[in-house]
Amino acid sequence: MDKVQVTLYVDDADVKKLLADAQKVYTERDIRLASMTDESVDIFYSCLLCQSFAPNHVCIVSPERLGLCGAYNWLDAKAAYEIDPVGPNQPS
Repeated sequence: MDKVQVTLYVDDADVKKLLADAQKVYTERDIRLASMTDESVDIFYSCLLCQSFAPNHVCIVSPERLGLCGAYNWLDAKAAYEIDPVGPNQPS
């Protein structure tokens, strides 16, 4: 990422409208993730986030299994890999 733009909304009506839109998107995402199974995807992701305190540990994140720390679900790991292809989440 090179640039980020942040917009702060302080008008109560704007905040309520954006909150409703955000809740709709999050609900759709939660439904999508809840309906996914390990058999419905071709790729699982590895997660190396806890290697700072468990150097030999690697988690495998699938739609039905979070990493042991619970920090990443399958969609999070997929997005993290797309953002940073050499980061801690790799297809496996």
